[in-house]
Amino acid sequence: MLLYNLCMEKNILLYKTEWGATQKYAGWIAEEEPSVKLFDIRKFDWDTIANYYKVVIGSRTYMGRIEAIDTIIPKWNLL
Repeated sequence: MLLYNLCMEKNILLYKTEWGATQKYAGWIAEEEPSVKLFDIRKFDWDTIANYYKVVIGSRTYMGRIEAIDTIIPKWNLL
């Protein structure tokens, strides 16, 4: 139980949005789960990633491609 309580503050949702829809969906998730902190993936300080227990990444897909993939791949070893 203690580990769960400590981890509740350590959840993040990184999102990349082009027109605002992904940010809106991320906001809805955060409303339902207050332990989730939201960050725009383009502005996130990747030096702090080890401070988080759970990481969720939201991105639109365009023509079968995950738009945030160019950000995710170089950071894969950190994830």
